[in-house]
Amino acid sequence: TTPKEILQAIKLGVDVIGSAYPYILAKDGRALCLPISTSIASDPSSITTEVQVPLQKKRRLTTESGVNSAPTNPRFAPPLDSSSCQMNIANSDDLPSHLLPDPRRQVLDLRDATMRTDRRPLVPGCGCYACQAYTRSYVHHLLLAHEMLGDILLQLHNMHQLLAFFEAARQHLDNGTFSEFCSQIEDA
Repeated sequence: TTPKEILQAIKLGVDVIGSAYPYILAKDGRALCLPISTSIASDPSSITTEVQVPLQKKRRLTTESGVNSAPTNPRFAPPLDSSSCQMNIANSDDLPSHLLPDPRRQVLDLRDATMRTDRRPLVPGCGCYACQAYTRSYVHHLLLAHEMLGDILLQLHNMHQLLAFFEAARQHLDNGTFSEFCSQIEDA
């Protein structure tokens, strides 16, 4: 069930939707890049759901001197500056177009060879654990090595994006702007 199909179902009055779409995309090495509000996607606490999955606490390493230090593993993404992260990355002039997600498909193919050296989060501005802690190049490596962690990170990201999509749909229904939201998603 794609986001466009979900919107059609909501228009028809369906209020309970089950979908394997995030899982299917993850198994295919793809990340959802839905054009939704930055505030909804970047703040995981703003997503209302009955099932809350606690995020794993970041591990701290103890050096020989006994001082705690953050891990310096290249798989971790650099800290995100929330002021510079935006979901609307299609307007980014400093990036080649082949590194941007295809807005017509609303997915980012992480098996693509161009991801091999891309050290940005999966979707800049996304607040999910995968985008906060890992880079596109590391997930690309995991997928090519057939490591289970790659699929898990993509599933986490895709579920976060879908939950943010549902939250945005709820907000637009409450505000009476659902038709504009549908147009925004369908035109993307």
